[in-house]
Amino acid sequence: MSYWVYVDDVTSMAKVHLGSCGFCNYGRGMKDTRLPDNHWSEGFADRETANAWAKATGKRDVAECKHCLG
Repeated sequence: MSYWVYVDDVTSMAKVHLGSCGFCNYGRGMKDTRLPDNHWSEGFADRETANAWAKATGKRDVAECKHCLG
């Protein structure tokens, strides 16, 4: 399994997803487009590392996706 983190600078949010999640699509997102104020991390091999990386972003809202990890 791989884990990815979606980071949104505008809303100060970092969210951990499974790579296979429809929202993540292995770091390509739902529409395979990138906006200037958001990005996906590189893939992580384990959930703990992904969560630690998400926390290290310093965003106010750090969470796991409720759809794939809930």
